[in-house]
Amino acid sequence: MKNRIAALLAVLALTASLTACGGNAAAPASSSTTVDKTEEQQTSAPGVEASAPAEEQEASAAEPASDVQEVPEPVVYELPLTDTPTTFTVYTTAAPGFMSPYLGPDGSYNSAESTKNFAELTGVTLQFIEIDMMSFSQNFNLMIASGDYPDLISGVDGYAGGYTKAMDDGVIIDLTDYVENDMPAYCQRLDEADAWKDVMNDEGQMLAIYSLNSETIVDRGPVVRKDWMNALNLEEPTDYDGWTEMGKALMNGYNLPYAFYFSNVINPSITLSAGFDLPGLDMSASGTHFYQKDGQVESALVSDNFKDFLSLLHEWYALGLISKDFFTQQSMDVKNVFAGDGCGVCWDNADFITEDNTNAELAAKGFYCTALPIPTREEGQTLHYSLNMDGAVQAGLCVSTACEDPELLVKTMDFSFTDQGALLSNYGIDGISYEMNAEGKPRWTEAMTNVEGQTFRATILTYILNGLPTYVDVKKYWSETFDEDSLYAVELWSDTPTDKAYDLPSALFFTSEESSVYATKITDVETYANEYILTCITGDADIDATWDDYAEKVWSLGLQDCIDATQNAYERYLSRSEA
Repeated sequence: MKNRIAALLAVLALTASLTACGGNAAAPASSSTTVDKTEEQQTSAPGVEASAPAEEQEASAAEPASDVQEVPEPVVYELPLTDTPTTFTVYTTAAPGFMSPYLGPDGSYNSAESTKNFAELTGVTLQFIEIDMMSFSQNFNLMIASGDYPDLISGVDGYAGGYTKAMDDGVIIDLTDYVENDMPAYCQRLDEADAWKDVMNDEGQMLAIYSLNSETIVDRGPVVRKDWMNALNLEEPTDYDGWTEMGKALMNGYNLPYAFYFSNVINPSITLSAGFDLPGLDMSASGTHFYQKDGQVESALVSDNFKDFLSLLHEWYALGLISKDFFTQQSMDVKNVFAGDGCGVCWDNADFITEDNTNAELAAKGFYCTALPIPTREEGQTLHYSLNMDGAVQAGLCVSTACEDPELLVKTMDFSFTDQGALLSNYGIDGISYEMNAEGKPRWTEAMTNVEGQTFRATILTYILNGLPTYVDVKKYWSETFDEDSLYAVELWSDTPTDKAYDLPSALFFTSEESSVYATKITDVETYANEYILTCITGDADIDATWDDYAEKVWSLGLQDCIDATQNAYERYLSRSEA
């Protein structure tokens, strides 16, 4: 694969040198191209070197040409991307309620300054079809059934049978040739992330374009009201027994309705379950209970560790440490509850620690929060899962069969992976939301960082481009949203010992037969398991007395068939070629 990309870049460079005006073609930036290299275009997105140091360039000049091609120069597009104004429709989730007021007059991505700016720069207008997060799955199925497809579709991973079946059913197109021939910037990013295997199916087809993270860090974990901990002279716990004692002390000391914020996903974070050698276990998402151990796929739903985990959650529920109505609470409500003195511990992003601690209204009442260590069952325990939420590759977007100009659409998406395009998606509009400093690095403007009565994150929302896959600078907010408390949180969580030995790749694809069997069985398995889990936590079922019958029922509903399908997909993933 990498050889094909090197060849593609060489052809693009030659094409650019032979073209009088440069046209709209993508090309590596070099003296032979006719693309104007403005200051913005020459500047790398954070974490990416625009070119090799001079001594490396001199050394490489003496090497064979094939070696030089392995370190291609950044791709630069001449703007606009098209001389004919074009609109593409994008099917995506609507902004959460707390975000929408800051996007524009109608709370839509369509009215955001970033969307209008992108159209002016590129000649391409993104027309968003925004679906409420809570009803996305239902509306997605209705859209598919109607046959009226938008140009760009998110959520196809939830299609019955997955991406491959969606292609076979004529919903989306195969993007393999487009990626290899028309997306040089995306290919460079895949090379840098060594992520080819994670964006293709078992047949080597690429059916979606994925956002790629600049690096993987653990920036989400448990957060505690440190002001309360200090007032009660409490030490930060490192194991689950310590958590129980901390929760009781916080609840009794401040007359809280409950100590820990849990929502309807049941397990708030893998940073809670990993200490039991369990995966993320998001009960609102199918398949999150699968993992692999020594190459064999297993399900946490029937593991002894999961039984012990449920016993702990039941103990916390019985003690009042979890809300009696946790199964009706929404994850997005956590900030209001935590900052509103409604609980003592939640799971949150590191940058929100700084946001809360620098809030004048919260500071007036003495509010102060900080990260807690990720709990384990034993001192010195090594965990077995990646603790970061997204990894290197994020959810993909697909081009539908209804798209009348897929060439321009993939070109538009590829632009989003260039340094210039990534700046639009990470930092927004040059001169308004960010400026380049003397070192050629983007920095937020004072207009973004000093808005009275409004947080930095809220201020920048309208300027940051949404809707396209891109190269994500995971540290883009750090200069404004990370103080020593946030940096401490990332360091604390990221330094948790883990060998990641039980990780199961997300880029698994079923055959049509496997998909049919899996889809038939998994709903019954997970529906029954989720109902049982709730009764165990609330005490309506005695875990010790009912566990064996529960496990037998789960197996009888077809769990083994689901494991077998996942095992086959995992083995094909391992043998998947990147060449």
